[in-house]
Amino acid sequence: MKLFKKKEEPSKEKPSYCDTEHIGYGWCQNTLTVHGERDELVSFVSDVESRKNGTVNVFDLNKVFPLEHETKMLDCWGCLSDFRDTKLTDTIHSLIYKFGTRHGTPKKAVEYIAKKYPHLVFSLDYWICEVAFGTLVVKGSDIILKCSGNLDSWNED
Repeated sequence: MKLFKKKEEPSKEKPSYCDTEHIGYGWCQNTLTVHGERDELVSFVSDVESRKNGTVNVFDLNKVFPLEHETKMLDCWGCLSDFRDTKLTDTIHSLIYKFGTRHGTPKKAVEYIAKKYPHLVFSLDYWICEVAFGTLVVKGSDIILKCSGNLDSWNED
């Protein structure tokens, strides 16, 4: 089974979600794809999903990686918020979560979670509006791919 397609060159155009008024400097748009066997994915969904007051949160970061104190978010998770406005797309061998975070990407959290689910592969693509972009791919304790770029380094041709 082939898990990854060849990555395409990132678009030089600013994504539409950076144009909205409520999203400003420091807002990060993330796509986390989790690959694996169906039974492992079902277990993962059950572990990360939460329900509160009739509302379903499809990925509650605090449930799978709880913090003792809110001030440790940046140090532990890599961002200053839990996942915001999370959308889930489910396929046979992958889960695709699209969400926002404030002031950083959850790279540290993804590395932590990957260790808890060693049979799954986690691929995080992120775009820090107006600043940078990158990709992190992790399986268990192994970082398979880690790359990033700064938007200032792009040259217009």
